[in-house]
Amino acid sequence: MYTFDDSLHLHVGYYEDGKDLEGIFFKVLGEPKWCLFFDQDFYQLKVNGTYSYDSSFGLLVDTISTLNEELTYERGCLLFRRFLEYEKLIDTSIED
Repeated sequence: MYTFDDSLHLHVGYYEDGKDLEGIFFKVLGEPKWCLFFDQDFYQLKVNGTYSYDSSFGLLVDTISTLNEELTYERGCLLFRRFLEYEKLIDTSIED
C-alpha cells in the first residue's frame, strides 16, 4: 500500500437523483499520484470490481497521475462519478 501525505486530501461527491455518495482522494507522499477511496460499507453498497481494501479508508478504487494535470475538485468529482457509473451505483451517463 502507499504512504500518504497527511496534509493533502480531497473530498469528492455525487449529489444528484437523491443520492449522497462521497469518496476521498489522498496524495501519495513524494509522487505525483492520488488514490481514490470509497467506503462501500458505510453506504451499505456492493461493488462488483476487485479492489484493494484499507481498513481506515475503504476500497482503493482508482489511482491517478497528476504529472500532466492537477487534481481539481471538478476533475475528482468526474473521476468519482465514472467509478460510480462503472459499478452501476448510479444510472446516469457522462457526456464528455
